[in-house]
Parts: sequence; C-alpha cells; structure tokens
Amino acid sequence: MREDWFAGGGEMGALMRATDWSKTKLGPVEQWPRSLRTMLGVVLRSRFPMLLWWGPELLHLYNDAYRPILRDKHPASLAAPAAEVWAEVWDAVAAMAKSVQDGGPASWTEDMQLFIHSGGMAEETYFTFSYSPVPGDDGQVGGLLNTVQETTAKVQSERQIRMLHELSARATEAKSEDEVYRIATDVLSANELDLPFVLIYALDDEATRARLVGVTGWTDYDGPAKPARVAVAADGAAGWPIGDVVRGGHEIAVEDLAARFGSLPAGKWQARPERAIVLPLVHNARSTPHAVLIAGVSPHRTLDDRYRRLFRATADQVTTALANVHAYETERKRAEALAEIDRAKTAFFSNVSHEFRTPLTLMLGPTEDALASPAQALSGEALHMVRRNTLRLMKLVNSLLDFSRIESGRVDASYAPSDLTAMTSYLASSFRSAIEHAGLVFDVACEPLPEPIFIDSDMWERIVLNLLSNALKFTFEGSIGVAVRWRGDHAPVCRRTSCLTCSSDSIACRARSRAATKARGSAWRWCTSWCGCTGGRSRCTARSIGARRSRSSFRAARGTCRPSGSSPRAPPSGPRRRRSPTSRRRCAGWPARRPTLRGRSQRPQRRAPTRGSSWSTTTPTCAATSRACCASATSSIPRSTARPRSKRRGATSRRSCSVT
Repeated sequence: MREDWFAGGGEMGALMRATDWSKTKLGPVEQWPRSLRTMLGVVLRSRFPMLLWWGPELLHLYNDAYRPILRDKHPASLAAPAAEVWAEVWDAVAAMAKSVQDGGPASWTEDMQLFIHSGGMAEETYFTFSYSPVPGDDGQVGGLLNTVQETTAKVQSERQIRMLHELSARATEAKSEDEVYRIATDVLSANELDLPFVLIYALDDEATRARLVGVTGWTDYDGPAKPARVAVAADGAAGWPIGDVVRGGHEIAVEDLAARFGSLPAGKWQARPERAIVLPLVHNARSTPHAVLIAGVSPHRTLDDRYRRLFRATADQVTTALANVHAYETERKRAEALAEIDRAKTAFFSNVSHEFRTPLTLMLGPTEDALASPAQALSGEALHMVRRNTLRLMKLVNSLLDFSRIESGRVDASYAPSDLTAMTSYLASSFRSAIEHAGLVFDVACEPLPEPIFIDSDMWERIVLNLLSNALKFTFEGSIGVAVRWRGDHAPVCRRTSCLTCSSDSIACRARSRAATKARGSAWRWCTSWCGCTGGRSRCTARSIGARRSRSSFRAARGTCRPSGSSPRAPPSGPRRRRSPTSRRRCAGWPARRPTLRGRSQRPQRRAPTRGSSWSTTTPTCAATSRACCASATSSIPRSTARPRSKRRGATSRRSCSVT
C-alpha cells in the first residue's frame, strides 16, 4: 500500500519510496494524514513545478519538475524546513507564506528577483509563483502548495533586448566616433546586472596603441585594471590581452581578475567581478579592429552560451554604429568635395566665358566696320587684329582640349634628353623685365648639370612658365627666384617668392597672397591656381612634386630610362617650324570621328601631342584655360572685393597672362 502512495512520481517517487520517513520530522508514512497523502500524489504526478510545504515548519515535498529550481540543494532539501532550505531568500518570501498559513488568501507574485546560492555564488534568478492553502484532515490549513515557474531567461532576455534596442536607436544620432563611444557608455551603464563594468579602447591607425574612450561601472576607480593608454604589443599576461585580440581577431575570456589586477570595486549588488571578456570591434572599413570592448562578467551569472551572445551582440551594435559614422563621414567629405568641384567648375566656366569674350569682342569691331564699308572687306591692321585674335581663340580651344585629355588620363609624354639648365634659364629670362619693372628682385640660379635630363620639353616649359606667372601676379614686394641644382639622382627646379604659399597636398597648387599694409585692395585675398600640368603633365615630366611655405619644387630623375607608357623622342636637330592652325589642331589631340556601334561607344583615336611652335617668350594664356594651359588663377571672392587695378606702369602685364 505504501508503494501506491508514491506511484507514478518518477525519480522523486522512487526517492521517496527509498526514504526512511521514520527518521524525518514527518514520521512514518502510515501515520501521515489522508489529506497529505492525497495532495502528495497530485504533486508527484504533475509535470508542472510544484512544491508542497507541510506542517508548521513547512517541510519540503516536491516533484521532478521542481528539482532544477533547487540547484544543488537537492536531495538534502527533501523533508527539510523551508527556512533552512531557502535561508538566503526567506526574508523576502516568509511574510507571504505566513499570511497564507494563517488563513489568508492565496498569493501571486510575478517575476520576483531572488539571489539564491548555487555553485558558490549568489545566482540572479526570477520566479513567478503562487502560495495556496492545503486543508488538513481537521479542516485547518495543514500546508501550502507552491506552484512556481522560473522566468530567469525571459526576464534577462527582455532586459538585454531593451538595452540593445536603445543602443541601436540612439546610435543613429551619432555623427562622430566620440559620440558613438559616449552613447554606448550611457546605454551600457544602465545595465549593471549584465555588464558590471565596460571599458572601450580605441586603436590608432597603426593598431599599436589603444586609448581609453569609454568607461562604465568604474568611474571612481583608478587602478591597474583601467589604464588610460595601452601598448598593443604589451604582454597580456599582466594586463588586458588587447594585443592577442587585435592579432587574433576573436574574443578572449579573462579569468581571476583579482590575481591579475588586485582588489576591484564592488558593484551595485556588493559583489566583485571575477571574470571579463575582451571583444574586437571590427568593421568593413578596416582589416584590423577599430576598437576593443572589455566587459565584466556578472558575479551572479554563469558564462554560458546565452550570456556570450549578449556580449557579441553588444559588440556588434557598437561596431555597426562605428561603421555608420564612418560611412556618414565619407559621404560628408564626398559631398564637400563635389560642392568644391561645382564651385571650381562654375568659376572655371565663368573665366572661360570671359576669356572667349575678349578676342571675340576685338574681332567684332573690325568685322562690323568692314561690313559697314562699301568694300565690305578686311585689310591692313584690322585684318591682322582679326588674325591675332583668331589664333588666340585657337590656342584657347587647344588648351581646353588639352585639359580634357589630362582629366581623362590620355596625356602621353615624349621624353628627350635636354639641357635643363639652359632651358630653364631661357624660360625665366622672359619674365625678367616684367618682374624688375614691378619693383621686385629676380634671382635666377641655374647651375650646370653633369648630364642631360630626360623630360618632355613642352610640358616642362608650361610648368616653369605657370609657376613664374603666378609668382609675378601674386607677389607685391620682395623677390622671386628660380634655381636648378643637382641633388643626388635628381635635378630639382625651385621657384621661391616672399609672398607665395604653395601646398602639394592635392593636384592643385594653391597660392595665398596678402596685400601690403599700405593696402592694395582687400586685406586678405585667396586665389587658386589650378595647375593642370601639376596633376597631369608633372606626372609625365617631373618625377615628384614637393612644396613648402613660399617655395615650390619639381624633381626630374636622371638617367636614360623613362616611365612606362611614354614615347621616346629624338632631340630636335634644328629650329622648329611654326605649324599651321590645321596642323596645330591635329597636334592638340582632336579625335578623329569614328562610327558608334549599337549598345556601346568606340573610343576615338588617341593622338600623341607634338610640339607646334617654338618656346613662348611670354607667359601662357589666361585664367580661362587655368588647368588646361597651366596659366592663371581663379578668384574665389566676389569681383567687388578684388584688388583695384594699379595705376603703376606694368600692372596690366602683372594682372593678365594673355597673349595677343
């Protein structure tokens, strides 16, 4: 009969059948009240976690489904008093049990937080349970039925999802990496149960040093576990293994923090973390981690797979925010570059229109006079003026075509051994009268070179003339100098001026000039000299470009070799013949017309540029052909603020580089 009372109870039924109940406070089974035996049969046969407390001491009787809730308290908890089994949480639940035991109504508690002893730690758990009275044979409350469900995973998962959702939502507000770290710190600091402390270290571009950029939980701590800067190559055995994480690219769990760093701060629940996990933050823009996230493992949780997924999800959220900021910054720079290009294009076409209007206006007057005359014919000086301006228009058109070829990367240099000293001196001599007439000192120091230098003479001519033209236009006082010196394996040409500043951080050479204190025009003026030869021709002619304040330099390499893609050219044996406009048109690289196939276009025939005329003894043309002919500058300020025309003689030649 005794075996029938515990029948169908699974492992707990077998354990109860094997127990000598006479040695417990419940006494022999034969003496148990009928109500106890009946209720115990219901509990043992139920698949829902149930606990039956019986008697004044609330002795434990439970089924198989309730066993996991006891952790390591089973089987010692069988027939033991509730106050002893749940000593660590009895203060929180004793009042509810006492109320039902004294005849009160059944209780109901949802997701109650309890820290129960398990495996040597106070484990964070959550339970939804109800205390219901169980009548005895005498009609009084003989015990309590505790139906309970552990909701620890549900509560922790909901808390973690809220944190990750808030982190994702607020990260969209970040516009810089510092804002990402600040937002991550604010959000993660609110979840101390899962993340007792967090340290975020940002790596430099070389991934050799890490800088602390975010802290949670340890704001008042200042010890060896929170260094402001960390050397990535440092030994991870004495500190955080940041170097191992950076090199390996995977997470590393760090054990026994007290032995590694000494005493650490206690958290909100008066428990010190003993473990931590170090995770890399890697986004697509970099092959190495951008930062490292160090998160403390809660002393109230085991580091299982579910807990590890939280750390990885947190690291992924911060990484995504950093990637979004990087994309935003890239797009912002791209928009600024496009806006700058648009402004430069507007200024460029404005100057092109101005420069084309000048020769057309000069041609229109004689043409109208000729049409108004009885003969309706051009002759004499009027005919020469029309021809000069026609040639000027042709040169402008050729320069624009040259510009388009530079932009499309279809410029071919023709190298030939040249006497760089003689050529540079000859080109510089054409500026001496204009520079000295402007009251400036002109110093030409071109030293003889031990061997010829392979360059494209046309491109070299345009480079030197462009530099000197800009120096003349934007230097109001002081000196201008040109120097050619032999420097090891290179022969650099330098142009220096006391009022010119050049920068080589882009294709353009930017010149900044400041008016004298006695005020010639506006106090400050910015000018931009778009030097197409610097971006295109200098890549073909000069092997490298360098600049510093008040000095620009180009270096041409020695030797007989030439860059790939260039074509050799024999040195000129005699005076060069001035080509006809038609020949110049061919030399300018005008494409031959070719039929267009359906579905795709065929590139026109590329022609290598050839020299069409002798070296110019004046400066190249105007601002309109800026990058194309490497001549002048476009102003980024309104015309109303431009420097007024000087009344001094020679000012016209300084302000304009046109050739009529």
